[in-house]
Amino acid sequence: EAGFTVPGGRLLLAADLPLGAGVSSSAAIETACGLAFLALAGGSLPARELALPAQRAENQFVGVNCGILDQFAVGLCTPGHALLLDCKTQETRNVPLAAGAPVFFVLDTAKSRELAESGYNERRAQCESGARHFGVPSLREVTREQIERDRDALGDVIYRRCRHVLTENERVLQALEVMAAGDWVTFGQLLNASHFSLKDDYEVSCQELDIICELAREWPGC
Repeated sequence: EAGFTVPGGRLLLAADLPLGAGVSSSAAIETACGLAFLALAGGSLPARELALPAQRAENQFVGVNCGILDQFAVGLCTPGHALLLDCKTQETRNVPLAAGAPVFFVLDTAKSRELAESGYNERRAQCESGARHFGVPSLREVTREQIERDRDALGDVIYRRCRHVLTENERVLQALEVMAAGDWVTFGQLLNASHFSLKDDYEVSCQELDIICELAREWPGC
């Protein structure tokens, strides 16, 4: 579809990225395969443009109605920086981490995360329902005041889904400021608030993840 003629080839995939662990393994495989196909075709695409067909593979072949976050993160992140992504405009900015940035650990809950079966599409549909209620294309156009005003009309579930999206966007913008200032205590508090919102408002956590977060918070320095 992008205009490249891809000849036959033999591909070997080797990876140490755990599958189903919530670290964008499918987007990594899509991006790696895209780069391999481009090499076979003798062509190239900027990472931003390669991310879009990778997303379409997820949407149209796998059947997950995902956004662009994972594919952009895999293709556009740079060492020592966080990636700020505006999913509405697809604008990105690499944000340098201030001195003294903490070490980030990826902890294995041993609970496989399968987006196609995890209610992802259902959550997205619920958010779209909330946007339709307000007559806008995206919850980006909605304010906290509006969802509080229409709480009863939305119903408890849609209200909580909307509240998660809006508060999570607020936390991302707050994180920009505290990361630049090196205020890692506040950054950690934002991460905790994000987990509680995912758990209670968006309802996409699980017992294993809740326990691992609870234990991590008891560790000195976390």
